[in-house]
Amino acid sequence: MFTKRIAAVFILIALLAFSPAPPSRISLSMETKILKKGQVVTIKAEVYYLFDQGKMITRYLTPSEYLFISNNKGEASVYYPASNQVAMKQAMEYDTEKTMLYYFLADKLNDLGLKDLGFKLTDTRFEEGLIISTWEPATAFNDVYSKVELVHENDLPIYIAYFNVKGKLIQKIYYYNYEFHQDLALPHKVLEYQYLQDGDSIMNRIAYSNVKTGSDAQNEIFNFKIPANARIIK
Repeated sequence: MFTKRIAAVFILIALLAFSPAPPSRISLSMETKILKKGQVVTIKAEVYYLFDQGKMITRYLTPSEYLFISNNKGEASVYYPASNQVAMKQAMEYDTEKTMLYYFLADKLNDLGLKDLGFKLTDTRFEEGLIISTWEPATAFNDVYSKVELVHENDLPIYIAYFNVKGKLIQKIYYYNYEFHQDLALPHKVLEYQYLQDGDSIMNRIAYSNVKTGSDAQNEIFNFKIPANARIIK
């Protein structure tokens, strides 16, 4: 068992050491189905990410049309083209370097950004061909999580599970249907479960398609700028 744990640690180190240069940009189509209390909401959007600039533009198409523009400083703008209105926001969750796309483009497959958030690796083990690593939270998350489990198969993350301070599972995210775009491995389907205190859950099913990277990712949206005469709203 000790030998297997040592081997698992070396595999994780190897995952970190191999870092191919990421594409400077990526575009893709995204469809999200949210299931809650028996009702389904479908959201369709297009994502345009300038990785080397830390800028992401998400163009939402349904159920309403607007553009969400964010950067790696946590600054975000929501622009409504129909009314030429814009709202400004700023928060850590808007940071483009806290997104799934960033973790995969930046080759952070070994920890999916947990290390950047201050989580510490406390255990690594093998289980039926899977590498299961356990991470403990930094002080900033001590009142939210007790631990996070990240599972890899064939060097790729397949799911991550979050446990609250009482050790209860509160969120689990699956990554599957991987496809390679040059050196980029990207899951084309993501399934997320959020477990609520009342025993109910929310399921988000996300599907990515029409993925283009580097010079193949060409669209005028990459150069989009909010009109100077847009009216600011709160």
